Amino acid sequence: MKIPNAMKLSPLISFSWALLSTCPLAATPIKLTTVPLLVPELHDSKGNVVALSPRHQKLIELISAESGLQFDIKPYPWRRAQRLAQLGNGLLWGVIKTEERKQYLSFTNPIAPLRYWLVVQAGKKFPYHNIHSLRGKRIVIANGDQYGDEFNAHRDKLFTVEEETLSREARLAMLVKNRADVALMSCFLSDAKQFEARLNRGYGDIGHWSVLSKPMLVTPIHIAAARDHPLNLYLPTLNRAIERLQKRGAIHAAMNLPDKKPDAVPLPSEPLVYNKRREKRCPIPSLLQNQ
Repeated sequence: MKIPNAMKLSPLISFSWALLSTCPLAATPIKLTTVPLLVPELHDSKGNVVALSPRHQKLIELISAESGLQFDIKPYPWRRAQRLAQLGNGLLWGVIKTEERKQYLSFTNPIAPLRYWLVVQAGKKFPYHNIHSLRGKRIVIANGDQYGDEFNAHRDKLFTVEEETLSREARLAMLVKNRADVALMSCFLSDAKQFEARLNRGYGDIGHWSVLSKPMLVTPIHIAAARDHPLNLYLPTLNRAIERLQKRGAIHAAMNLPDKKPDAVPLPSEPLVYNKRREKRCPIPSLLQNQ
């Protein structure tokens, strides 16, 4: 059939049409050597950046190997990491779902349950039944972190909130200085006594700690990507990897790794593009063309 001149395609358009016909964009993620994975920047008592806990490191390693995706770990202050993820600058590690976050992020399937424990100085325990047990309390939390929709709804109404760094030591120091009554801390451990023993081993030099027997929140962590962004195309691959790891018991085994002192890690040598004064969503090709 002869095609009218008005309907003839230029060579470039013809090539593009052929690509779209044989390789649907919606089902095929952009192939990259590495994928940026934004993680919270943690510090020791001297202010040095340290690695994630052995459990988080092992989970990332397992998911990377199982999915075939090579993660380029990018530690940032947690609030900034979330903003970078929202702008499409990388996948975001270890987030929990909240109504607010669902407005700008898409999530993988649940990876592992995280518990948010209430920590007080020894001798200052109180009965905790539900969120209303925190009435009138001063609670210190990690800067930029969120603790579920119920906590957000009662924040600075039922109780007051102080924000500190992600360092556990900094939040425990707030209790010692009587600047807070309760410190909220996340942990994969499911037993309050085990977490209490861990805190007293690691931070017994600055005080003695008790962990309330019931966690304030139990919710899974996820990997997240900016909504309506090409990074979303990796989520199905990650979901299949997570499912296989859970079936084999590999994730459960990672949760039972022994404690060890975190090692210092260098800062990223090439930080992601980010402009605080003019925030801009970064397209994947320009962001990762040299990686």
